[in-house]
Amino acid sequence: MSGKTNPTTRRLAASIVKFLQESQNNGTLDSDDAESMEVATNIISDSFGLDTAPVTDTANLLQVFDVYEKTKERMVQYSYSMY
Repeated sequence: MSGKTNPTTRRLAASIVKFLQESQNNGTLDSDDAESMEVATNIISDSFGLDTAPVTDTANLLQVFDVYEKTKERMVQYSYSMY
């Protein structure tokens, strides 16, 4: 199944695009990087067959990553407590 037809892959790509768009808009990135981010979002959108409209209905990638990091930290702490 290609990235353009796999719904999970498309949602992940859409989340990446949303993260890049938000990073442009909220000042996370310098204005000098805006053109590069626009190119990146266009390439990702084209590659995965996404609409060019701003992405709104996807998971917040930063929040997902934060949960992952906290879970990973807890697992490490748990493994140390086993000894």
